[in-house]
Amino acid sequence: GLVRSTAGAAAAMLMTKAALKQECRRLELYSTPEINDKLYLQYKGWSKVENMDEYTGLRCLWLEGNGLRRIEGLDHQPEMRTLYLHENCIEVIENLEGMPLINTLNLSKNAVKKVENIGHLTGLKTIGLAHNLLVSREDLDGLAECPSLQALDLRRNAVGDAGASALAAALPAARELRQLLLGGNAVADAGAAALAAALPRCSTALKEIDLLAARISPTAYKTNTVFVDPIDGTREFATAQGQYRSEERRVGKECR
Repeated sequence: GLVRSTAGAAAAMLMTKAALKQECRRLELYSTPEINDKLYLQYKGWSKVENMDEYTGLRCLWLEGNGLRRIEGLDHQPEMRTLYLHENCIEVIENLEGMPLINTLNLSKNAVKKVENIGHLTGLKTIGLAHNLLVSREDLDGLAECPSLQALDLRRNAVGDAGASALAAALPAARELRQLLLGGNAVADAGAAALAAALPRCSTALKEIDLLAARISPTAYKTNTVFVDPIDGTREFATAQGQYRSEERRVGKECR
């Protein structure tokens, strides 16, 4: 009885064609797979993405909160714009070649160790990588392949001064970037100073850099004003120690 029930539970978590059509019926979506432009498959316990070949018209797909270990089974979704893969067990960014039009990719709360294989996503504007395993300069190198990024979330990784310095070096070339979230990392004084030094060379599009809950000393906090206010042009440097406001345009915004 236990073996049979275990096998039944495993079968229930398989992404079969029948299971996908059942979800479409439950959510009052179209019964013809290719007509659907969105599909909600979050928190279902799927262990693998499969049998999605007929869903060729998808533009938005929710897959968060499953047990996915790989990005796979999404080779026939050329219209995809938004892909939610957060809260899974994914270790590698891969197999996105069939979705060249993606503009929003959420991989937060996974086990990603390196940013890679996103250079072909020329329209990527938002990527969520919070709560992953990114640490070093090398782990972040792949971000340079996406100059179209407008919002980058790296909160709660283990990025230190070397990683922050690498980001600082890349910031002037990221002409579209508006928001960089680095809160809860291991960035200390040297990393904060590198970011502050890069600011004058950055695009005015950059409105926010968040370093809350980083490891910046009160001294560095007072001497490095980073970050931008979209209303009056002032910039703020915000850390766990508080906020310091500068009236100079070359320095940016309250970071919450």
